[in-house]
Amino acid sequence: MLGFEETEIANSIEEWKTRMHPEDAEQCYAAIRKHLTGETETYANIHRLLCKNNTYLWILDRGIITERDIDGSPIRMIGTHTDLTERMEMESDLRRLNADKDIFIRMLGHDLRNPFNTLIGFSDLLLEHLPHYTLEEIEEQVQLINQTSKRTFDLLDQILIWAKSQSGQLTLTIETFDFKAICHEIIQSTEPQASRKNIRINVLDTAADNLSADINIVKTVLRNLVSNAVKYSLSNGSITLSAEVDQERCLIKVTDTGIGMNEESLARLWTVNSSYSTKGTNNEAGTGFGLQLCKALIDKHGG
Repeated sequence: MLGFEETEIANSIEEWKTRMHPEDAEQCYAAIRKHLTGETETYANIHRLLCKNNTYLWILDRGIITERDIDGSPIRMIGTHTDLTERMEMESDLRRLNADKDIFIRMLGHDLRNPFNTLIGFSDLLLEHLPHYTLEEIEEQVQLINQTSKRTFDLLDQILIWAKSQSGQLTLTIETFDFKAICHEIIQSTEPQASRKNIRINVLDTAADNLSADINIVKTVLRNLVSNAVKYSLSNGSITLSAEVDQERCLIKVTDTGIGMNEESLARLWTVNSSYSTKGTNNEAGTGFGLQLCKALIDKHGG
């Protein structure tokens, strides 16, 4: 089971102790002591044992005392080991999926409630004061509703993509595409946002041309990263996209002249329990979920 031949490993308590995972030792010894002192009729414990290849297997370790001396002290014990690794990994996956489901439900309930409340508030004000509003005031309210609607849609779309990536429903479709063409497509889509700050977005001439990857994942990640870079860049700043191919891997970079992140932002960066977002340099709001989505998609792609 552990990968050893019979002559390679000693059949002893000492050998067993040296191969037990340190985190499992205390609870395992406690279970044995209870059986040795007669508190339990049999011994049973789940713990990890070190294999010959330096990996750990989850073991169901069961035993029973078969012989005691005249004083009642145990002198012989027999038992079995059952490999539970597959079951334990399945249970771990199930716990992770349940945790992801809980996070997903919390995000839907919490993070979508606020923008919808904003939409309802703006639309109620518009309906209530419409006869008295000037055309400029109506336009201002409609713009607020439009901007909030777009952010809410973006958040919902990102949450759904993230949920697919976590549940295994997001499948990769690898194809070869022109990286620079994708970059220019992303630049065009973010041009209105960047032009308001007079931010230049460039693609390095040395960037790789043809890449093999899931084009939709690359687009989603780049769009989020560029949008994030614009949000946190000062006016007249610059953003650069590049790609370097090293053997069979590709390093894609999005660099900017932005304000960077403070310690609080870095500490909460990968916290998925709730969205967290700071205002941009022009007080722009965000979903607070973009970088988390990027990480999930990059992980899915093996990056």
